[in-house]
Amino acid sequence: MTHANPPSDRRRVLARLAGAAIVAFTICCAHVEAAEIDAAQTVRAFYDVLSSTMHEGQRLGAKGRYERLAPVIDQTFDLAFMARTAVGPQWLKFSDSQRDDVIKAFRRYVVATYADNFDDYSGEKLEVAGDQAYAAGRVVNTRIVKSDGTPVTVNFLMHDDGTGWRIRDVYLDGQISELAVRRSQFVSILSANGTDGLIAMLNQKADKLAPNTGS
Repeated sequence: MTHANPPSDRRRVLARLAGAAIVAFTICCAHVEAAEIDAAQTVRAFYDVLSSTMHEGQRLGAKGRYERLAPVIDQTFDLAFMARTAVGPQWLKFSDSQRDDVIKAFRRYVVATYADNFDDYSGEKLEVAGDQAYAAGRVVNTRIVKSDGTPVTVNFLMHDDGTGWRIRDVYLDGQISELAVRRSQFVSILSANGTDGLIAMLNQKADKLAPNTGS
């Protein structure tokens, strides 16, 4: 005949189960909190490099700013996704080599654009306000305060690709999708000049913004 566990034994079992539940809950919450911090921290790290580049902008010159920003943009932006999304359905018709060439040219253009837009420091502030959950990942809310005190809202759509949080789109004034604007441009160029025309356009713009930074 089997005897029921004494009350003291049952209390010990319940205490152990409760302790295990508390530990599991703590680990789960810590993981969620870390994920939230990581998305915003990715943008903070990018802004830190962007700010330091602005402070040294004139000394570095266009090429120096490009070289300073290129590694952090490679790490922070999901450039392959952004290029593919900006091209749209036409991407499926590209060969592997064409896709590689478009991504390479798109990368040059993005880095050169930041190197040109943030070429000097005159009191601007780059502020990260926090982040929030979104259907496709997280949105990190930031603003760039101009030297005259005028704030410009710039929000980043972030996605965790398994190696960390990376930027997949930029919303100017908090609502204008940079990728949507680029797709409108790219579709027109592809229709008129094909894939080679798109690659040439991106490289030409990069050459103008940051000369001697590649081909």
